[in-house]
Amino acid sequence: MSEVPDRGAVAGLPRHVLALVLLVVAVLGFAVGGSLRTALASTDTTAGSTATTDAANTAQPARVPRAGSNVASAVRTRPVAVAVATVVRPGSAAHRASKALPAGSGAGRRIVYQESTMHLWVVGSDGGVVRDYPVTGRPGWPRPGAYHVFSKATATASPKYGVTFRWMVRFAHGRTLNIGFHDIPRTMGSGRPIQAEEDLGAPVGHGGCVRQRTADARWLYAWATIGTPVVVLR
Repeated sequence: MSEVPDRGAVAGLPRHVLALVLLVVAVLGFAVGGSLRTALASTDTTAGSTATTDAANTAQPARVPRAGSNVASAVRTRPVAVAVATVVRPGSAAHRASKALPAGSGAGRRIVYQESTMHLWVVGSDGGVVRDYPVTGRPGWPRPGAYHVFSKATATASPKYGVTFRWMVRFAHGRTLNIGFHDIPRTMGSGRPIQAEEDLGAPVGHGGCVRQRTADARWLYAWATIGTPVVVLR
């Protein structure tokens, strides 16, 4: 009978030698494979770092101009002046502000009434303005000229217009009624004022008397004496 070789050994090599060879090959293969993987990972990391560096070098941050530089001055917004018309409402603080006494209004102690501005000045004997304030009257009536106070009354009425008023200081004769300074008239019966004190300074188209605030009318009634000059200006 012929001999059959053992399947667990290579012909010509003992079994223990073959096992040792296989072990050495396995160890060498593991070592080589690990080194190769490390080398590949290092290459990928280096490539990623290079790409990141290139991207960082390519993207430049926007330059912010320093304060006071020419660039900042070039883009600085300049304020634009806008002309706004100022409307002075009758009775407002601006409207009630003192106005300069018009030239050519006489001399000495007197009352000056200007129809174009609806303003009244009370002038002392030294020529200084004692008091001035807006009033309401009828433009062009009475006619400009020199008058004087000829009578006074604490309370009176005008049946023609159906009103009552107080602190009347008469200085001119109208076509049918006397003309004077007094407070804002009130309607007979209801007693309602026909005009608000805040609206003084605006002209009216009837009558001829000069309306004042109650406080101003009462003060002027006490200040004016019979014979006090009254100058009416256009």
